[in-house]
Amino acid sequence: MAESRYNQLKNEHEIKQHNEKALSTIAKVFDSLESIVYVSDMRTYELLYTNKKFNTELGYKEGQNFVGQKCWKIIQKGQNGPCPFCTNSRIIGENCLPTEPYEWEFYNEKTNKFYRVIDKAIEWVDGRIVRLETAYDNTAKKKYEKLFKQHEKTHETLKKLESIGTLAGGIAHQFNNSLSVITGHLDLIDVKFPENP
Repeated sequence: MAESRYNQLKNEHEIKQHNEKALSTIAKVFDSLESIVYVSDMRTYELLYTNKKFNTELGYKEGQNFVGQKCWKIIQKGQNGPCPFCTNSRIIGENCLPTEPYEWEFYNEKTNKFYRVIDKAIEWVDGRIVRLETAYDNTAKKKYEKLFKQHEKTHETLKKLESIGTLAGGIAHQFNNSLSVITGHLDLIDVKFPENP
């Protein structure tokens, strides 16, 4: 009986060491990325992992640990519960297996930035299905898209004004032609009847 308990503890210890080693490897990879990466439990919304960029981008101290805290409390501003736009239902199928990644964009009020986000349900080191979120700062692209739209609008306005100018020039030319005929006839009348103004 004691030996069975010892083997059980030994197995639990080996599993724990394996999970810690796997998490350490994952952390090295994710910490090297220039994007926000976090992993959360899909049922409890508890954070299981956050990378370095997560902390710096959201204004937290480097190395601050958020494991066990609700993702919506840490990532969003003024949330009283899970985000209404949470993608958990989009990345898990009816059979509780992961589906294709879900890509989307959103504006984070905490950072005042736009992000392009890719969410994927994955199997975590402990075997449970979790949400892996990777968020890329998309603010500069959104700014340039807005400037491009403004430029397009200005360009369209200028094209319309140019068309109106061409039309006005054509009308003025036609008007001048008509006036030339009238003034030409007046000159002829003046020549034919010089004594009668």
